[in-house]
Amino acid sequence: MSEQPRVFGGRYRVIATIGRGGMADVYLAADERLGRRVAIKVLRSDLARDPVFLSRFRREAQAAAGLNHPRIVAVYDTGEQVTGSGAAELSLPYIVMEYVDGTTVRDILREGRPLLPDRAMEIVGGVLEALDYSHRNGIVHRDIKPGNVMLTTTGEVKVMDFGIARALADSSATMTGASTVMGTAQYLSPEQARGDVVDARSDLYSTGVLFFELLTGRPPFTGDSPVAIAYQHVSEAPVRPSQVDPRVPPAADAITMKALAKSPTARYQSAAEFAADLRRAARGVPVSAAESAGRVRSATTRRGGEVAAVGAGGGGSRIRGNGGTPGQIGALPLTDERPQRSGVNARPIVWAVVLLSVGIAIAATAWLVNGLFGFGQGVRVAVPDLGGLALATAEQELLTRGLVLGTVTPENSDRPPNTVLTQNPLPGTALDPGQSVALTVSAGREQVTVPPLVGLLSIADAQRALAEFGLVLGTVTEVDGDPPAGRVLSSVPAAGSVVDPASRVDIEVANGLVEIPNVVGRKGEGARRILQTAGFVVETVEIEDASVAPQTVLSQFPEPGGTRPSGSRITITVAIPPAGIAPTSPVDPSPGVPTPEATGQPTPAPTPVPTPVPTPVPTDLGPSQPAG
Repeated sequence: MSEQPRVFGGRYRVIATIGRGGMADVYLAADERLGRRVAIKVLRSDLARDPVFLSRFRREAQAAAGLNHPRIVAVYDTGEQVTGSGAAELSLPYIVMEYVDGTTVRDILREGRPLLPDRAMEIVGGVLEALDYSHRNGIVHRDIKPGNVMLTTTGEVKVMDFGIARALADSSATMTGASTVMGTAQYLSPEQARGDVVDARSDLYSTGVLFFELLTGRPPFTGDSPVAIAYQHVSEAPVRPSQVDPRVPPAADAITMKALAKSPTARYQSAAEFAADLRRAARGVPVSAAESAGRVRSATTRRGGEVAAVGAGGGGSRIRGNGGTPGQIGALPLTDERPQRSGVNARPIVWAVVLLSVGIAIAATAWLVNGLFGFGQGVRVAVPDLGGLALATAEQELLTRGLVLGTVTPENSDRPPNTVLTQNPLPGTALDPGQSVALTVSAGREQVTVPPLVGLLSIADAQRALAEFGLVLGTVTEVDGDPPAGRVLSSVPAAGSVVDPASRVDIEVANGLVEIPNVVGRKGEGARRILQTAGFVVETVEIEDASVAPQTVLSQFPEPGGTRPSGSRITITVAIPPAGIAPTSPVDPSPGVPTPEATGQPTPAPTPVPTPVPTPVPTDLGPSQPAG
């Protein structure tokens, strides 16, 4: 990254690089518009040059952005950053995500020690909460692995990269390509490794692999190459976690082995079912996986010269932490501090390796012969061409051929809703009866949601906000409203409305004019305060008038009721006593009787007091009498 700060989308300023991977670089950035920290994942340049991937990435990122759950790292925004110029110009797609202050489970597992069973169950339970929500909303993650599970500083679990894995998978990524599948072969489900149709149960298998690794410190299958590991997922039975670490409780053994069943129908059928077994194990209640393991032996393994059933452990054991209460999850040490085993006798390991190698060779031969010549598969069915059919008609067509409807993925198009657009496998592919066919159906024309505009401070801000959602600013109407001029007061359609892309959105903005309040009859100081609060500059003119109380407003200009821009000058005329007449002291009102100022009414003129007429003095009173 350049030493100069980089800004994505005109608002996300890069602070630091926080991760690099085979698919993307991740940066810590500041959202300068909303004032918060975010994480930005910028896709690799080779993926950015693939127009098919770009289209799928945009669609899947929009779907992931609709997931709102406390166990899922939120997607805030997507975009493309143009770099270079001319022939070297490249548009790099990026997504803006919630920044999680914490670490990944992968970083914890790198320490090489297993977690305590209670803590492993708590982490997997959080992953299953996220998957249960996403599966109910029609989104399969496809890449559950320790690197995609975050633990916050408070211990909460958050799953990330919903939608990205789907976009990669839909771009026909294979184990031999340069995609991230190369790096995640240890967590592939058997159907992913075979290239078959994938549904929600594939995520549950990957979660089972994660649970195995949390309990034992290593994944169930390892190898020299991704192809070798994927082959084991398809054809090799995993050992029980307790065979790697005998301190793993039987209930955890049973849950893990059910999640790792090769056939999707033998696994947990939903994330909620998987999570329910974890809760039973935490309470010390027998788990459903133990019951199914007693009926179906999922695999066998060599142990002490005898063949023992894998996954048949009892389900009644309590899973405890160090000094923890049975069934209590949380507030536990993160890793198992018990000493690691050492001094293992090498001879049984050598024999196990020899036997495993022979088994792999035999199974590989059988698998290849079976795949090439179809031995043991019976009559196979050709997948019909379902393109253009209504979903209900396509499902009926599959049933008549002995096939079933698999995952149905909606995709925006101009075709009528629920019309089949694509299918997997393609028409003519031979399948065994009972296998599923995944369909992509039309969801109708793509629509967008009108963003909130009310409160934005300018027309330009509203135009930018609409452009981010692919909408166009329509008619702008100025109406009386508080300043600043241009502040958005309303929009049509309103925020939250669902409309077609490129739709026009009309807005009303404030013209910045303020209504002039009526202050005639009020006392001068109160009148000035009212006008100043409204945003006006007040000029006072005084005239002599004995008919009203001093400082009473006699008139104002401009007259009340009109409008003027904020900051305009308003002139008020107030009364002062005539020269030579002392102002009358105000009389305190009687208790409980409001003054005219308190009621907002004009002050009444004082009642004139009649001047007393002097009595005339007579002038001819005669001789004065002596005082007597």
